[in-house]
Amino acid sequence: MRRTPLPATGLALLAFITLGWGLNWPAMKIALAEVEPWTYRATMGVGGAICLFLLALAVRQPLAIPRREWSAMVIAALLNFTIWQAAVAFGVAIMQSGQASVITFTMPLWAVLFSAIFLGERLGPRKLIGVAMGVGGVLLLAVGAEDSAAIRPLGVVFVLCGAISWAAGTVYIKHARFSAPSITLAAWQVTIGTLPMVLIAWFLEDLKISHASTEAIAAMGFTVLIPFVLCYAAWFKVVSLFPAGIAAVGILLVPVVAVFSGALVLGEDPGWSGYGALLLVLAALYLVLLRPDPDRDKDREPSA
Repeated sequence: MRRTPLPATGLALLAFITLGWGLNWPAMKIALAEVEPWTYRATMGVGGAICLFLLALAVRQPLAIPRREWSAMVIAALLNFTIWQAAVAFGVAIMQSGQASVITFTMPLWAVLFSAIFLGERLGPRKLIGVAMGVGGVLLLAVGAEDSAAIRPLGVVFVLCGAISWAAGTVYIKHARFSAPSITLAAWQVTIGTLPMVLIAWFLEDLKISHASTEAIAAMGFTVLIPFVLCYAAWFKVVSLFPAGIAAVGILLVPVVAVFSGALVLGEDPGWSGYGALLLVLAALYLVLLRPDPDRDKDREPSA
């Protein structure tokens, strides 16, 4: 069967997301060294939501959400933003940024599993092997704690929970089939997902960032503008263009960018377990998402 070409717009957006999200990890580590996790995420969320709404207005996207879609929007926001963002922030605060990114970007493996269970997308032996290899990479980081003080099992648990929540949210978006355009969808999900973070940060951490250095504030500004606003909006567009499993392929190289940018910017050394986990996760993603599959075209949705 002749393959349907992937949308050029989607491929360009995937490349942009890869760079933006990869460079975000060392920036996040810099900020979290001085700003507490709930306050960090709440501040990022508020700034990101404002920028996304302004962007939606600038490109004249409608902001209204049909009443029937609001309950689904809340569920998607909690999965795609609140749980995922908070869990990763707590994980990055206690482990190396590059290693945290390796765990986070096992997300496509969980997305493939959830897609098979809830969306009926095909799951064969090769994909199961890929998922097993991805889990192996996570376990390698967890048991490699003695190799590097920066690898902490609790951090692994936090980030893994975030990855699974993000995967569930991505598949849920495909299931819900929201009618809103991508930037509007991102703006409302960030807004809804940020509300509980603001409340928690207010009561537990007083929402203070005045003590942060110029470097930390600059890192937060970068995170809001590129990974939060532009990449987040681009991600929802990609999810609308591709099936859930194919959309996830675009983030294949994000942990590679994150690991090496963490080494260059922060002087991080992932150690043997970090590099081993990275190789396992990349091999798993190749098996699940990149290797030619003649049956994939049966699952592919028409390009938008």
